Amino acid sequence: MQVIGGAGRLRQPWRRVRALGESGYPVATTRRRRVDTTTVHLLRHGQVQNPDRVLYGRLPGYHLSALGVQMAEAAAEYLKDVPLTHLRCSPLERARETMAPVAAT
Repeated sequence: MQVIGGAGRLRQPWRRVRALGESGYPVATTRRRRVDTTTVHLLRHGQVQNPDRVLYGRLPGYHLSALGVQMAEAAAEYLKDVPLTHLRCSPLERARETMAPVAAT
């Protein structure tokens, strides 16, 4: 997509990404200034103990199943070497139970 800028010049509104840096992240090649990036990791809660198959949505009182706890521990293991600076989660039990192992590492 090209946009006409001032004085009839064509300019591209987006930087083109053509290469991967040493970290494996894309490197902008059309600008020479340093670009700081922020990576956001999203983690959904693990499997919930719900034998009655209730559509629980935002209802309190639904905790992780045994498999859900294993899922949370696996996520914590996967993220253990990632430099996380901020952790946020829902106040619901299942979200807090999923975040606990990640926060402990």
